[in-house]
Amino acid sequence: MTVLDNHRTYPELPHPRWRLPPVGDLLSYDVDAPSQSAVRFAARLGPIYELRALGVRYVVAAGAEFVTDLNDETRFCKHLGPEIAAMRIVGGDLVADPNYRLQIQERLTTMPKGFRLTPRLR
Repeated sequence: MTVLDNHRTYPELPHPRWRLPPVGDLLSYDVDAPSQSAVRFAARLGPIYELRALGVRYVVAAGAEFVTDLNDETRFCKHLGPEIAAMRIVGGDLVADPNYRLQIQERLTTMPKGFRLTPRLR
């Protein structure tokens, strides 16, 4: 059993072999092809599995039926991780808006003068 806090325990989820405490599952993950890594993990481990990276636990749901079930907002609430919350500082809640591509384009074209998203190459 995996203990998440003092009140609840959950069964351990499948995870890649050779997990190392300091880096977690990073050695099993192909950083050059992240989507293909996720597909390989789902084929080996099943539709729900966990990854750990540098002390952070990620639970991954693969497959249309599981993702559709988990996206049912009448039964589950959304949790925005720190990565998504940080992205919202620049982009706002653009995913919820049907015109998000236009808004991204507008935000990028109206950045302050001198602001660069990429470093200047010389």
